[in-house]
Amino acid sequence: MNNFIKLLLIFAFLLHFISCKDQKTQLTEGEFWKYSSGFYIGDLLDFKQNTNIIQNDTLYRNNVPVALVIKIENRILSRDKVLHIQDLLGNEKGFYVEKIMIF
Repeated sequence: MNNFIKLLLIFAFLLHFISCKDQKTQLTEGEFWKYSSGFYIGDLLDFKQNTNIIQNDTLYRNNVPVALVIKIENRILSRDKVLHIQDLLGNEKGFYVEKIMIF
């Protein structure tokens, strides 16, 4: 039984390691990010265009810093992602949900 648990933990670790992606890749996988709640910097964020870019942990819009990227949460049950941002002063958090266009 101990060997089974060890193999299961190794498999889970490898699966997690393989599924990890950097922030820039995760931000550009979807079509756009739609405002959900909290700190507001616009209705939509589109990282495929040059108007919104990420450098280190800072979100720039038209080359002006507007927010800090806290994390990207992968929600398994709803099969989407949530972008967590924070204003530059650290007072307010905002949330944007990944949207994918299906034709």
